[in-house]
Amino acid sequence: MKSIKLIIPTVLAVMWASGLHASCAMPEEIVVPNGDTATEEEIRNGRAAVQLFMSEMDAYLDCLSQEDQVKSKSLDYTPEDEKAYADQHNAAVNVMETVAARFNEQLRIFRSAKDNDGTTEPADATP
Repeated sequence: MKSIKLIIPTVLAVMWASGLHASCAMPEEIVVPNGDTATEEEIRNGRAAVQLFMSEMDAYLDCLSQEDQVKSKSLDYTPEDEKAYADQHNAAVNVMETVAARFNEQLRIFRSAKDNDGTTEPADATP
């Protein structure tokens, strides 16, 4: 979770500096349940939250792409603008990968802790 909290401010700083922040809003950070203490319901809700976050991040990436396409047709579009878009896109993808990895890690911990109780656990999240 600590790495997510470090990545999101970086993404926001890139957005502000690049000027691409005007119409594209990155989704809010989500909390991934702790696999050591979570109930099965909390894990299921966590998976749903991760899936929703991924959908929202996909929409955010689409917004960035559309905004970049519009700006790239401008006469004052520079290589720095292109790099800013790429940096912003890559940072968002890194956030998605980090959230999915964190959830999957906690899910493995949950499954390991619940190994002998015979319950069915939810599937892994994928970005």
